[in-house]
Amino acid sequence: MLRYALRRCAVGIGLVWVVATLIFLSLHAVPGDPAEVLLTGEGAGSVTPEAVAEVRAQLGLDRPLPVQYLQYLGGIVTGDLGTSFSEREPVVDLLAARLPATAELVLVAAVLGIAAGILLGSWAGRGGRVADALVGIGTGLGVSVPVYVLGSLLVLVFALTLRMLPSGGYRVLADDPGGHFERLLLPSLAVAVAFTCVVARMTRSAVVETARQDWVRTGRATGMSPAGVFRVHVLRNALAPVVTVSGLEIGTLLGSTVLVERIFNWPGTGSLLVDAVAERDYPVVQGVVLAVAVTFIALNIVVDLVYGVLDPRVVHR
Repeated sequence: MLRYALRRCAVGIGLVWVVATLIFLSLHAVPGDPAEVLLTGEGAGSVTPEAVAEVRAQLGLDRPLPVQYLQYLGGIVTGDLGTSFSEREPVVDLLAARLPATAELVLVAAVLGIAAGILLGSWAGRGGRVADALVGIGTGLGVSVPVYVLGSLLVLVFALTLRMLPSGGYRVLADDPGGHFERLLLPSLAVAVAFTCVVARMTRSAVVETARQDWVRTGRATGMSPAGVFRVHVLRNALAPVVTVSGLEIGTLLGSTVLVERIFNWPGTGSLLVDAVAERDYPVVQGVVLAVAVTFIALNIVVDLVYGVLDPRVVHR
């Protein structure tokens, strides 16, 4: 198991390097000069070539591209992701201020999605044709509605029409726990719906497939109750592929937060990324995308290890 874990970590490090390289090259291929954008945003009047050259020198953009690339990789290793062009603050500090809000949003959405998805998928897999049809229709609708449309509908129904929950905003948990969770509920639901549908579909398929196996028939033949057979022989074996899919889909939740955070005015990395792209703030864009990529790769490593525990045959391949 240790060798398997080390192999997965080595692959993960290689993927981080590939992603970091692609981020660096793609951002530098985008037309436009960040120095000119920065001077224009500061109201510098006529942007002279001398002023642009001075800002480029301050930002290190006048150095050869290979030198910038090596400095960028060195900064990643040492935890220095550069300084924001617009905020003039270290990118690490900006991420540290925004990541907890996004992590909380994704965590709550993932817990809701996994719990509801496994329950719905289990019901569809063993509840008969009616349950299967209802879950199938519901999950089909859930995955087809774009997250920004769903978020807008949630605001319209629960905030503007029923006035049950706030339409957005943020409250610090320590200062106002009730207000914090009230404002967390709607964005979490918006992010969780599609994830719930994917988990439910995968659970349903895994339950149906596992229920046909010989060991399940043996469990029934021994006189075990249907609930006991399902819990011991079906659900446990069906969870292995569900864990894999859930881990992969959690990565997509990070992408969903970009739009959801804008809709609900949630101060996470998604809104930080949108602002940085609009301002051509390369260090912030690189930092946010890299943080999301590293999180996604780390989640996949954890999923692989959990899958190895659930199915030891994977470790020995």
